[in-house]
Parts: sequence; C-alpha cells; structure tokens
Amino acid sequence: MLAPRCGMSDVQNEIDSDTGLPYQWEKKRHLTYAFENYHPSMEESKQRLAIRESFNRWSIVSGFKFRDVTGIKDVIPDIRIGFFSKCHNDPDCFDGHLGVLAHGYYPEDGELHFDKDEPWGYPDTTKSKNDLLEKKVFDLLEVSTHEIGHVLGVDHIPNARAIMFAGYFPTPDINGNYIIKKMTDLDKEKIQEIYGPNVGTGVASRGPPILPNRQNNTASS
Repeated sequence: MLAPRCGMSDVQNEIDSDTGLPYQWEKKRHLTYAFENYHPSMEESKQRLAIRESFNRWSIVSGFKFRDVTGIKDVIPDIRIGFFSKCHNDPDCFDGHLGVLAHGYYPEDGELHFDKDEPWGYPDTTKSKNDLLEKKVFDLLEVSTHEIGHVLGVDHIPNARAIMFAGYFPTPDINGNYIIKKMTDLDKEKIQEIYGPNVGTGVASRGPPILPNRQNNTASS
C-alpha cells in the first residue's frame, strides 16, 4: 500500500441503472483532448508524445478515435489533461512526492490529472529507461495509459501484468533492462465488456504536430 499507485480506490465503476453497464461514453466514439498545462521539468514534446501514444493504445483495442485539440480556439475538449499539486479543485487532493501518482474520472467527466510534485519521464533513451527502473522518474506513458482507461470507464484489474493494475512496479527483464508495460488481453477484454469488440483495426489519435461538466463518478489513479 506504500508503493506508488493509482489514486483511484479499488471500488468499481458504478453501474448505470438505465443500461446495466458501467458508466461510459454513451454517444461518442470520437473524443477530443487538450493539455491545460505541462510538467515544468519534462519536455512538452515528450509529454504530448506519451499522451498521444497512450490514446493510440486504447484506440486500437476499442475503436475509439482521439484528437489532440490543444491550442485550438473555440473547441471544448472532451478530456482535459493537466499537472497539479495537492488540492486542485476536484474531490481528490494529491499527496506530494510518492504515493498517488495520478487520477482520472469515469465517463463522461473527462478530467485526467497527474501529480505535479512527481518527476516524470518517457522511455525513449537508455538513460531515461534506467531512471525509470530506479524510480528517479515515473513513466508517463504507463501511468497515462492506465488513467485513460479510467476516463473510458475501465476498472482496476487485480493482475500485475495488466495496464489497469492499481500499483506501479517498474520491472527489469532478465538482462536488467527496463520493460515498457504494454496492454494485455485482460485490458482489451475489460474495455470490450463495456463497448463491445472493435470491428476495425483502430485509428491513431490525430492532432497538431508534436512540438517543443463533472459528474460525481470518480476514478483516480
């Protein structure tokens, strides 16, 4: 329980009494997202790359399409992404370094928040992978993939291999190299329980080039 983890409790997504299913995006399969701010110690381009890759992962297994509308005027995004410290105008205050890393909220809230007091990284170099393995920084790609799962309505999965596992445990391979955690069949099955199988091949999220209505249905990570 002292390990870094998702801020969401292991209470499951509530069931919609009208549909008998967990809360979900009822009518939308094309969702937009935008950054409200960036983490000051990580390159903005890498933050946007990590988030885009996370959305792409869910797109492939769900059939959702995502578009980055950061900086586009007169567009209200479905999903709002930002880095915040301690209490920040939602029901779940962050707790400083370590502990809770991030939290997302069940549909159709659209809030996705990361703890600004944590150091964040992206696994694109040998040095960054070593830093991730030693927990000098936390993997924004892994954590954002997990949180986007909550934003889409997916619960925690009690299996450490799954991206929707609540705990954060960076793992080396047999050679001591950092393993980038990937989506599993368990994650795929979980989202398809809500939205059905993906009849297409998935579509990568779209948006600008990578450059230097809240409901009380909470799920934080």
